[in-house]
Amino acid sequence: MRKKAISIICMLMMAFSSASAQAPNNSGTYYRAANGKSGQALKTALSDIITTNKKKLGYSSLNDYYSQTDLRSDGKLWDMYSDKTNYTISDTGTGTEGVAYNKEHSVPKSWFNSASPMYSDIFHIVPVDSWVNSMRSNYPFGETSHPTKISHNAFSKLGPCNSDIGYSGTVFEPNNEYKGDFARIYFYMVTCYEKEITSSTWGGGMFQGGAYPAFTSWALNMLMRWSKEDPVSQKEIDRNNAVYKIQKNRNPFVDYPGLEEYIWGDKTNITFEYDNYTGSSPEIVSTPSISPVSGTYTTEQTVTITCSTSDASIYYTTDGTTPSVNSTLYINPFTVSEDCIIKAIAVVDDESSHISSVIYTFKEGGDISEDGIIWAEDWQKAGISTNVANIENPTAIYSSGDNGNYTKTYSDNYAGGESPELLIPKSTRNSYFMASIALNGIGGNLTLTFNANNDNINLTTTVTGVTISNPSYFDNVYTYTINVPVGIGMLDLKFETTTDRNTRVDNFKLKGQTKVEPDLLPVTLAFSVMEVNVELGNDFTEPTLTITPSDANITVTYSSDNVEVATVDATTGKVTIVGEGTANIIASFNGDNTYMAVEDAAYMLTVTKTEVPPVTGDGIYAKISNTDELETGKKYLLVYEETPVAYAGIDGNKGLPGNVMITENKINLNDAGNEANVLVLELSSNGKWFIKDSEKYLAFISSGNNSLTTQSSATDSGTEWIISFTKGNAYINNASSTEYYLQYNTSATCFRCYKGTQKYPALYKEIVTDSPERLMGDVNGDGLVNIADVVAIVSYILGDTPEVFYEDAADMNEDGEINITDAVKLVENILNE
Repeated sequence: MRKKAISIICMLMMAFSSASAQAPNNSGTYYRAANGKSGQALKTALSDIITTNKKKLGYSSLNDYYSQTDLRSDGKLWDMYSDKTNYTISDTGTGTEGVAYNKEHSVPKSWFNSASPMYSDIFHIVPVDSWVNSMRSNYPFGETSHPTKISHNAFSKLGPCNSDIGYSGTVFEPNNEYKGDFARIYFYMVTCYEKEITSSTWGGGMFQGGAYPAFTSWALNMLMRWSKEDPVSQKEIDRNNAVYKIQKNRNPFVDYPGLEEYIWGDKTNITFEYDNYTGSSPEIVSTPSISPVSGTYTTEQTVTITCSTSDASIYYTTDGTTPSVNSTLYINPFTVSEDCIIKAIAVVDDESSHISSVIYTFKEGGDISEDGIIWAEDWQKAGISTNVANIENPTAIYSSGDNGNYTKTYSDNYAGGESPELLIPKSTRNSYFMASIALNGIGGNLTLTFNANNDNINLTTTVTGVTISNPSYFDNVYTYTINVPVGIGMLDLKFETTTDRNTRVDNFKLKGQTKVEPDLLPVTLAFSVMEVNVELGNDFTEPTLTITPSDANITVTYSSDNVEVATVDATTGKVTIVGEGTANIIASFNGDNTYMAVEDAAYMLTVTKTEVPPVTGDGIYAKISNTDELETGKKYLLVYEETPVAYAGIDGNKGLPGNVMITENKINLNDAGNEANVLVLELSSNGKWFIKDSEKYLAFISSGNNSLTTQSSATDSGTEWIISFTKGNAYINNASSTEYYLQYNTSATCFRCYKGTQKYPALYKEIVTDSPERLMGDVNGDGLVNIADVVAIVSYILGDTPEVFYEDAADMNEDGEINITDAVKLVENILNE
């Protein structure tokens, strides 16, 4: 029989080894429970697999894990948003592209309200350039041919989504090299967290409530295509294996390329086989990339079209029509210098790629508007009217110091240029002309010119940070250089005369350079510690949040990713502990007009619950009757013997009674019929006692007459007691209110503090910490225990070793051992005597 069993075991082991060998990436039988399933059932089975035993990580700890999951071969961090980065693990922070990296929630945390456990799942939190991370913000992934922002070399792009995708908002387009990576991350997220998507719809436009399909149709179609165009790479396989060692779960869409087809695609009618998988994603033709990206240019551009699919032929058009194999075949880069729409398609045999497109606009000069004009002026008509029309900037505002009484237009052209002209009266009139001009993001050195028939014009501004150079005045033309810091919205210019002489002005032009993004200042957030452990019911002090620079005037928002463990005041960061478990407490800043959005700071709060001794606890307790038997750190029961009942916990301002059985002045809490809370005595520094119930301290507060309550700390009021004994009863006297004693009220059936008017209880002390059978360890598993150990147990119980014990242990063998069953019976007999 034994040989047959061994044979069966060997066969099973061989079968297991075979299964392990065939499963991908050394995943063994990890996916066995999904075998034979497809479609929605397969997705649910995979969800159960990858959430079972999954470890929750602390958000702040992810940086350290990147050294295992995201290092390139040169030891620098792998960045899927930028091609300008060479970061080490310590290069965190903010700044322009190439300066620092952040931890990026590729599924933005705002889409799931920073909830746990998604908030710290390393599978979708990847290291990326901080500047590009801010550019992405929380926009969905997509494809854009008309980007409004690009990273270095247009590696990543932000702009309106292409109409053929099926989404009309702004999207962030990652580089073709990593589109499949992000698609498989998104497949993992909706699979791993299908229960969370069911309970509340995730935002962002890419997800919809419900376990299946979980994606909106446009997002699913795009991600399925991305996964085909950019197949699983060795980078993903290595990262998947590394994450498994840390987080204890895997991404099945990396282990099984094309697995998404069995859940959402063309293979939902085919069952999945974990150890005989043949469903690798069919290679399709990748979408061509056109460089440079869409935009406005002032010089001719050299257009390059590439495709990552080997042996693909690329065809293109320049008039916006749909390309086909009958269009121009791309062979070498070509130049364009006129407005055009270029579309391209890649073809291999009968398979065609998705169409890519760009739009090029060409203008003379290097400015946004023609000739770089930000603001220009011409008067509507001659005469006394002061109406003006702003040619280039419709939001400009005009005013004059004396309501226009001395600001007049004339048809003459004394100032030069075309008439009519504006009259600014002499200085004694206290009149002026003012223009308030919206800059729309343009800054730097601006050039202002205008015609005047005198050189007595003074130009000033009240805008902080703006400087105006000394003008030149030649041939009736004023020229000023005005330096405007980027980010100033409105520029106020005040024109007035400096002499007692009227001046006519005309032909105002303010010119600037191409619109640029403001240089936001970097700021960082950091908590003083990354992990905090606290016991449920105890108070704790929140870690300090440091903001660098310290004078940064930013608004930080606090949140918790697991409100079932702890909630947090969004403004102050004050934490309220709710239950046991783990929660990341997060400090966030989303950026403003001065400071860049920054990476979250977080600390992991772990709340543990000290096990309250159960109502039917372990241990045997015996009555004590003198102070010599009081020991700090030992366990006790508070008992009123006449009923009998024992203290069984606090309810409001009273102690509840629990029924107990007393046999020969002993209570056995191993008996399920006994109900009591175990109390622990702690000696105070001045020789008095604290009485601890779990993590709380029994206390009497005099303002609450005849009450008994608990305090969270031994330093709180009313927690100190004086204990003495009279006639076997315990006199437990409150040290702060000495007229009050802890007693039992037989009418109210509760334990409270009274002025000696109720019944005094007794104290029972633990004498055996566990049952005899569990105390006696069978070391070698042969059913025997050392007789000396059994004697020691009996001696501890009785305080002496009876000679009769050796006589009763007649079956003791020569090596000093006794059968454990007999030993237990002997001890139980002694306890019952």
